[in-house]
Amino acid sequence: MDKDLAVILANSSIYVTRELGSLIQILPSDFKDEREEIAQIIDRVQSRIMKKAFDEYPEIEEDLERRIKKYGKAI
Repeated sequence: MDKDLAVILANSSIYVTRELGSLIQILPSDFKDEREEIAQIIDRVQSRIMKKAFDEYPEIEEDLERRIKKYGKAI
């Protein structure tokens, strides 16, 4: 993959996992199975998609970490 695609994948993955994480927080406790499934999806996005982008272009992860330190979140 080229670097532009890796950046898009990383940024999209961050957005998706943030939104799904917010969804987990508002689901009632009786949605335990759904919460677990969403957590698994988040894990897959992070371990497969983001990791692939970061492995090919470590500078993308470094830039992301820099922004998180500076702004408190990945923007």
